[in-house]
Amino acid sequence: YKNIQNIKENIAKKQEKLLINNFPHMNKNKITGRGIVITLTDSKEGSQIDRFDKKRVQDIDIQIIVNSLWKNGAKAISVSGYAINSSTALRSAGGSILVNLQPISSPYIIKAIGNPNKIETKTFGQDLSTYIEQMESIYGIDVNIDRSENIHINSGILPDYTIGSPIRIVR
Repeated sequence: YKNIQNIKENIAKKQEKLLINNFPHMNKNKITGRGIVITLTDSKEGSQIDRFDKKRVQDIDIQIIVNSLWKNGAKAISVSGYAINSSTALRSAGGSILVNLQPISSPYIIKAIGNPNKIETKTFGQDLSTYIEQMESIYGIDVNIDRSENIHINSGILPDYTIGSPIRIVR
């Protein structure tokens, strides 16, 4: 049993080292780098009661922007302080938008680390230009896009690779 535990610990250390070597801007607690910050603010005319009022930012708006950011080269993304990864649940329930079951509210701040020129040009100049324009002109949602040289994203908890157990094949 002790030998198996040592093997698990060695695998975890090697995988953590591999992550840090491939993503030098990443440590266990946060990811830092340059990129863009998108702030979405509900329209002043939007209902404070009706979550599905079109003049309020919807979960689908955030999902579309986040997916486009990934597609266009973002290395790390957060929404209102919560790191986003492939298993993050970004949805609405009742009157709230949730990130992994945690409610968030306007203004919604989306941070994306990566080449700010490439991300901004491809995401907002090509993919989403009409979408963002409609959010602003039709629904009155305020969309602000800024470049930043120093973005910090809490990386959350790295996966624990030590919980697996060896499989014994019986023939």
